[in-house]
Amino acid sequence: MDKKELGKTKYQNAQVIALLYSIVFVGIIFWGYFNLLGALGPYLAVLVSTILAIFAWSIARFIGYDGNGIRGNFPAFVLMLIISGVGIFNSLMLNLEGRRIFSDRIEVAQERFNVLEVAALKEQKMQGIESKIKEVNSAKEALMAEIQSPGNCGNGQEAKRLIMQLKRLLVDLSLPSGKVDCNNPSSVKQYVDAYTQMIDVVLDNQDWNNKDLTAIISSTRDGRAKLACLKNGCSSTDTTNYGGTANLSNYAALLQDVNVNTSGIPDLMRIVTPRMEELEGEYSRNVEIYEKTAKTMPASIKPDLELDELRGIGEVSQILNLIIARADRITTYLYLLLAIGFDFLMVYFFANILKNNVKNSKGKMAANGGW
Repeated sequence: MDKKELGKTKYQNAQVIALLYSIVFVGIIFWGYFNLLGALGPYLAVLVSTILAIFAWSIARFIGYDGNGIRGNFPAFVLMLIISGVGIFNSLMLNLEGRRIFSDRIEVAQERFNVLEVAALKEQKMQGIESKIKEVNSAKEALMAEIQSPGNCGNGQEAKRLIMQLKRLLVDLSLPSGKVDCNNPSSVKQYVDAYTQMIDVVLDNQDWNNKDLTAIISSTRDGRAKLACLKNGCSSTDTTNYGGTANLSNYAALLQDVNVNTSGIPDLMRIVTPRMEELEGEYSRNVEIYEKTAKTMPASIKPDLELDELRGIGEVSQILNLIIARADRITTYLYLLLAIGFDFLMVYFFANILKNNVKNSKGKMAANGGW
């Protein structure tokens, strides 16, 4: 192969490499911006993302074909870095770190809900509430067992003693209306459920029972159950592990079968992020109530769930906050370097076309730009 043919082959290879890399370059920038601009709607997001990706590619082509390189076109290169860097960084962050960020934030939130619940339980104990609640619940469970006993159906001496004990602990407690048919299991169950609910309501309204602390405990337990739903799916979440009263079937309908373990990043941003923000609002309100109610405020109770990383994913106005929130992680700097590296490579491949263009040996761009 003579020198002319070799030069032609190098030129064609340079074109093919630049073409293939251009597809990757434009695709990564497009994907990053498409997820950042989702609030604009799918059609407008596609349009704007395409324009920005092609614009960044065009700047790289201009710099590479100019012959003066990056130093001779530094302002244009900076503009390309800004435009492409945001898209590339967000695309890398979404695909390589997105699921981990969601999982980490849920685990932190579960821990903070648990810390708040433990603090509220300790406060109840300090105020003498815990022992009374345990006494009420113990008597309630024993009475329900007596009512469901075929032998006396709640009419024996033990049942009467338990009723007197509950009335002593709970002011204004009365028996539910209606009679129970002891031979009808369905009737017994209805009576037990009604009696249990009545005791719980009266318990919540006792003067000695701090309603705020009780509400915080219930809310934190429900919050941890909902967080488990967000991570693993409601079908895999057992509410008995948390002790809350949340109706997870209703919550599952809100999630639309989306969870961190099995769903894609776009679905997580659409469904999980708003739910996490709702839970943060609930958590912060409980912290404020606890601070006003409790005698001491443990330093381990944080004011919020720190969701800056979640808000930064898929939100163009929050991308800087995402970088700041992850400033302590080496992967953040790696992705930034990769974003800059992608731009350098795109310029290099275009410059390589110019370099191997045998019709342009003096450094002047060919009429068709090598394409």
